[in-house]
Amino acid sequence: MNKQQFMAMSLPYDLKGIDGNGDIAMLMALDKRGYFCTDLDLEDDEEEMHVLEGNFKLILHPLSDLTKPIEHNGEKFVPITKILEQSCFDTSKMTYKEQCSYVKGFIDPVELIVLQDALLLIECHFDIARLIEKGEAIDVNTIENPYK
Repeated sequence: MNKQQFMAMSLPYDLKGIDGNGDIAMLMALDKRGYFCTDLDLEDDEEEMHVLEGNFKLILHPLSDLTKPIEHNGEKFVPITKILEQSCFDTSKMTYKEQCSYVKGFIDPVELIVLQDALLLIECHFDIARLIEKGEAIDVNTIENPYK
């Protein structure tokens, strides 16, 4: 999966990034030519959205955050626990070690088999496309979290 494919899947989930000026912007839409636009672009001129510059970096959680408490849209939770519960696991009967062992299936993004799990990770802005490693995204833990 490349950056454009990841951004297209993330459009409904208020994905944010940092532009070349260091401003945090939210990914808003695709224009009629198929170019991505941000909320900063909309402020300039409602009629003409601007194309994202190549140096726009997404703000994402690394996969290592799956087992750590995160805050997303005012809710604090451990993502792997939410994934397990959504997959009908009774997490109250699982040890933390058992929950973490489930993470091994997420180490390689190709192994993201269950669509609802993948959608939850995208909604919570997890880097399932390994964009942080490629330098095309920023680890949310290195800046003030804009998703709180």
